[in-house]
Order: sequence, then C-alpha cells, then structure tokens
Amino acid sequence: MISKRLENIISFVSKDDYVADIGTDHGYIPIKLKKNNLCKEVVATDINENALNIAKKNIKENNLKIKTYLSDGLTLVLDRRIDTLIIAGMGAASILHIIDTINDLNIKKIIVQSNNDLDKLRISMQKKGFYLQDEKVVFDKKHYYVIDKYTKNKRDLRIFEKHFGIYKKENTNYYNYLYQNISNIKSKIKKKYIFKRIKFNYKLYLLRRVIKRK
Repeated sequence: MISKRLENIISFVSKDDYVADIGTDHGYIPIKLKKNNLCKEVVATDINENALNIAKKNIKENNLKIKTYLSDGLTLVLDRRIDTLIIAGMGAASILHIIDTINDLNIKKIIVQSNNDLDKLRISMQKKGFYLQDEKVVFDKKHYYVIDKYTKNKRDLRIFEKHFGIYKKENTNYYNYLYQNISNIKSKIKKKYIFKRIKFNYKLYLLRRVIKRK
C-alpha cells in the first residue's frame, strides 16, 4: 500500500497519459500506474543509480515491464510519446532544472510536489509556459504536502495563488498552519530588517482574509 501523498499525486493522472516519473526513487508510482492500468504507459527515471536499481528490483518483483532510465531529468529520455511528467519529493530548484531538460518532448501536463519555495515554483512554471490548474493538499505522516497540476492552458495566477495556491475551503487547516508558521518566523526577525517584516506582514494579511472565509 502506498502513501496518501503518492495516491494523491497519482489521482492527477488520466487513462490516456503517457507518463514519465522523474526521480522515481523506489518506483512506487510507476508500479501503481502500470499494475492498475491507470495510464497509457509509464517510464521511470532517476539520477541516482542505487535508487534506480531498487526501483528495477521492485518492478521485477511485481512482474511488470516498465522502461527505466538513469538520467538527469529527461536528458537521456528520447521517447516522444511522453506527454505527462510527475516530479515529486524534491526542491523547487531541482524541479525547475528538470523542466529545462524537456527538450523536444511534447509535454501537456506536469504533476509536481515540491518540498520548498512553492511561490517561486508557481511563478517560474508560468514563465516556462505551464499554468497551475488544480491543487491538492494532503496531510500525511505529520506533514502537509502540496500537489500541483500544471498544463499549457493559459491561466494567470491571482495574488493569493502565487503565494498559497488555489483556494479550497477544505484546506482551512493548511492555511491556519501556514499562518502560524509565517507568524512565528516574523516574530524572530529583528526590527531592523524592515523589508522582510513588511513581506511577512503582507503574507499574513492575505492568509487572514482567506481564513475568515471558512
């Protein structure tokens, strides 16, 4: 059984998608997709040879045929049928680097779960021609995980969405969590750092307005 985080990542995959799971680690996502016929086809890549060997072992144990690549992002992946990327469990800088390795592939959808800098990631993805369409927030193993779906369908981000993603009423606990974290950080910033304090005040103002919607 895979985690709630991975289940929610998979929920953004459609039957007709040809998927590349980038940074597959132990291969749990492609195994689930293939085993349950949740997509047209899936390949798995990882830059770490040890991790990829474990994925290969798990794939074999499940009697599945899934092509694997030892590759930095999509650098060595030349399968032009791939139209959907899953990039999960890494930082925003690594995710953006991977996006830059797309080359000539016709990617229509990117499913992302970043461990940091979500605001930077949302803005940078839009600049690269991929627009935030949907989002899920999952509380799993004492952590909140934000899972974003990007496509090429143009959709400009509103101010709140740049900082905190697509508003959904069911995510109120997550917004409260963010509010508390930002408030704690602000309280530790010395008064002489005026610009930082203004920035955190603004984020708290935006979150306060959203939390009141509940």
